[in-house]
Amino acid sequence: MKKYLLPLLLLIYFFSRIAFLRAIPVYYDSFEYLRFAENVNLSNFRQLLLSGHQPVHTFYLTSIFFLKNILPVPAGWVLVLWSFLCGSGTLIVFYYFIKEAENKEIAFKASLFLLAFPYFFVATTNILYESPLLFFQILALFLLY
Repeated sequence: MKKYLLPLLLLIYFFSRIAFLRAIPVYYDSFEYLRFAENVNLSNFRQLLLSGHQPVHTFYLTSIFFLKNILPVPAGWVLVLWSFLCGSGTLIVFYYFIKEAENKEIAFKASLFLLAFPYFFVATTNILYESPLLFFQILALFLLY
């Protein structure tokens, strides 16, 4: 059972969020992000990038630009899929971080708590830059540890 804890967490993450993914802007700057994703191309990338908030938005908008060119989905779905994927990455890194610090059982329980946090749920199912931000923050913490 112990070797199936991370896949079980990922299944819980997937099935608890897939029905709630929102490819429409709802919160804060998500309207700006969607406008950027719909309008960005190689010729206006620099101009649109400079119009965003610094410094977190620069990375977020650059990643949107690259993902938009890779994924064959509408702009809104590019944004929400990026949040969804970064959320799964956050869960994986968080699990390994706690597993390294403690053990598998505590890592599993702590990851279940992470899945239950409303902020984490909202950040991973909507158009928000917080999901990639959380991923890189927990990754930095894990690498520092």
